[in-house]
Order: sequence, then C-alpha cells, then structure tokens
Amino acid sequence: MGPLLLAKRYSGDPGATGTNQLGRLPGFRNVKPMHEDANGGHPLVIIKRSTFAPVAIDLLSEARDLIANSPSLPPSTLGPCAPTNSNLDIDPSRSPMTANEAHEIYNAEVEHQADRKGWRLPIQKGLRSDVDYAVVFNLHFRYGFYPDDLAALLNFESEKAAERGMDYVIRTVNAAIY
Repeated sequence: MGPLLLAKRYSGDPGATGTNQLGRLPGFRNVKPMHEDANGGHPLVIIKRSTFAPVAIDLLSEARDLIANSPSLPPSTLGPCAPTNSNLDIDPSRSPMTANEAHEIYNAEVEHQADRKGWRLPIQKGLRSDVDYAVVFNLHFRYGFYPDDLAALLNFESEKAAERGMDYVIRTVNAAIY
C-alpha cells in the first residue's frame, strides 16, 4: 500500500508499485505497448521536478507505517530473482527457420531498426543487446513471430547470442515479448 500511496499522491505510475518496487527509475524506458509512439519508440522515464519539502517526510513516514503494518507474504521458495512474468519454454530447435531465412530476416530488421533509431551499421558492441531486443520485439508484435522462431533467429544471427549462449537468447526473447 505504501508505494501505491506515493504513486497516487505524486501522479506516478500505479503499475510500478510492487512490494519491492518504489517506482520507475529515471533513464529507463516505459516499454508497455500502450505507450509506444507512431515510430515504435517508448518514452524515457525522466524526473520532471525535484524538490525537498517537509511534507515529503510526512508522506514517506506514512508510507513506511503502512508497509510495516500490512500483512507480509510468505517467503518465496524460488528465491529473490525468480522470474515472475516469463515463459521459459522456449526452444529454437522446434522452429523450422533455416540459417538462410534467419540471415535475411535478421539483417532486414536490423537495417529497419537502425534507420528508425539512428544507429550506425555495422552495429557496435555497446548496442548489440538493444538491437537484439528491438529485432525480437518488433518481429513478435508487428509480424507475429513465435518465441521459438525468435530464439532460432537469435541463435543463427546474433553475435551476442553466439558469445553468451542459450541463457542470453531466452532472457532476450522473454524480456521483449512477455
């Protein structure tokens, strides 16, 4: 209840008020489909104003009391970093995609994303994760690609997937579509 109270009082995002989340961090993007603009971009979370006021101490104190007095959930048996909204049943071997198809699709989508986002080709090391995410996201939501096909695509074409392996592929596909 405490984080939700803060979100309501300061017109924050009530969807970013989980028990372990006190809001969105500046510098990240709100990638919910409902916030996507006409060009496929997402808004950057920024701090519009920041002032320290005595009322903030009272509000934080009230939120702390609400959290302390709320019933606690039983401890998770999965641990603190357990996935909450993902599908780990992703298997690129179930995809009929060939290496040639993956090459054509991946390169065309990278060119499209580079044109939209102003990225230089070839993609440099610092942007490879962003590119893979953008490719997977767009292919899934715009063209309906299935998770197994997206995983196969990354396995065939992503330099980072070649370095990091299946864990990277699954995390990227999960992050982009779930």
